[in-house]
Amino acid sequence: MSWTGAGERTVKGWLRGPNEPNGEHLECLLRSSEAVYPKVMLRTGGRLPVNRQSLAVLKIQLDSLSGAIDGALAGTGRSE
Repeated sequence: MSWTGAGERTVKGWLRGPNEPNGEHLECLLRSSEAVYPKVMLRTGGRLPVNRQSLAVLKIQLDSLSGAIDGALAGTGRSE
């Protein structure tokens, strides 16, 4: 409510789903919450921007996943 200036009943309507923020309120939400922008982009078919930080996080996640796969394969006796 504090991010948009909208009333409690209005915001509860957004959260329940039957209503959505108007353009002005959506702009306020985009400025105030890092979580809103990616959700809007995904729902509208847009592409998320790629930057060095997001690529670094993705690399860490992929390295972790690769290690988990290696561990699972080692546990089954399979190797390449």
